[in-house]
Amino acid sequence: MIRQDIQLAQAMKEAISQEKELEALTCHLSITTFRYVPKDLEHTKDEQLSYLSELNEKLLNQLQEEGEVFVSNAVLQGTYSLRACIVNFRTTLKKIEKIPGIIIRIGQELDAKMRV
Repeated sequence: MIRQDIQLAQAMKEAISQEKELEALTCHLSITTFRYVPKDLEHTKDEQLSYLSELNEKLLNQLQEEGEVFVSNAVLQGTYSLRACIVNFRTTLKKIEKIPGIIIRIGQELDAKMRV
């Protein structure tokens, strides 16, 4: 079961890496960290880090409120990230492959609201 969780975490990292608006950060054991990064973000480096942290924190809260996907967070070398820890034996590859689309959809909605 642990081997399967590790394989699913690696599959998640691969799925995230295929998306232009998601940035895969780490993948260790059954944990994958990543963040949502709007493709047209045009801020200076410091502003960008601050905005991305705020955006991803709001994204985390929205994901948890909606209940479609449950992730937590981690701060890695000053980078706020979303953290998926795969431990449920009911998690399947099909479910993992849906996660990037859900995160992008909600991330785009929040980004649009925050930039108004």
